[in-house]
Amino acid sequence: YMGARTVGEALHRGSKVADLCWELGRGDFKVLPMSKAPTKLQNMSEKDIKKVQALLNKIIGPRGLAVSIDDKDADKELAKEEQWMAGKLALIAATAKKLGLELEQETHEDLHEDGINENADIRNGRFVADKLSQNILKERKASGKKVTEADATEALRLWGFAQNSG
Repeated sequence: YMGARTVGEALHRGSKVADLCWELGRGDFKVLPMSKAPTKLQNMSEKDIKKVQALLNKIIGPRGLAVSIDDKDADKELAKEEQWMAGKLALIAATAKKLGLELEQETHEDLHEDGINENADIRNGRFVADKLSQNILKERKASGKKVTEADATEALRLWGFAQNSG
């Protein structure tokens, strides 16, 4: 399906919706405005097109964004999501620097070859949260103080959560 020019063609050639969402999140392709959509889909019957439309109607927006892909404000919601993600990645990088940690720079392909089905952003978030938590526990043990809700929140803000799907 990798040679497909449209989402419909990719699904017709055997792609799964989850594959397309994953690849969109990785930047493997981009969504063009309808004005640039091809007028004819290669080798697809009307029945094929209806099947693809039914599949697409079951999903929500990119990266799990809880907005319909047909929503007129979907682009604004996606922009807010991307801004939030950029802020989280900046927080992870700043905390890693403060802790003297070096973040992974591996690509999805590198990780996939190692049998890891996550991206480096998720892994880096978990790595930094784990090291921060270790430091907090060590400090609390030395001082005799209890771990606070703020301590837990600080670590969870860094944690790399995988997208829920299905």
